[in-house]
Amino acid sequence: MAEAGHDVGNYRDHNPMIFSHFGRDMGADIPLASEFTINLKPLLDRFGSTSRLTLVLFNLDETTYSRELAPLAGHYPALCLGPPWWFFNSVNGMRRYFDAVVETAGIYNLAGFNDDTRAFPSIPARHQIWRRLAAD
Repeated sequence: MAEAGHDVGNYRDHNPMIFSHFGRDMGADIPLASEFTINLKPLLDRFGSTSRLTLVLFNLDETTYSRELAPLAGHYPALCLGPPWWFFNSVNGMRRYFDAVVETAGIYNLAGFNDDTRAFPSIPARHQIWRRLAAD
């Protein structure tokens, strides 16, 4: 069986008991602090102001949105903020997302909502919550 690991802003399969019993991607993904401002600068210097590229950024670490991602998306036309995912995927989480990003990035620079749930019957209800909170 593969080992747990991490992505940008995410330590996947952190709980070894869950991982060994159920396998990968069964929960226990824990946010990690990430850095985007410096690391994306070479890409943004070259393509950040073009309309030919759309780069959608999202992260499990909620603090990254207000600190780095929203200001970057508000400045560079090529950047778009990814949807509230994982910890933002609730009424309170979506409100925190809007509070953290809209004032700086604007509503136009949001990518909308996606859902990767395996509980397919919940998808319409979750999208309805997103639509209502976005309209609020």
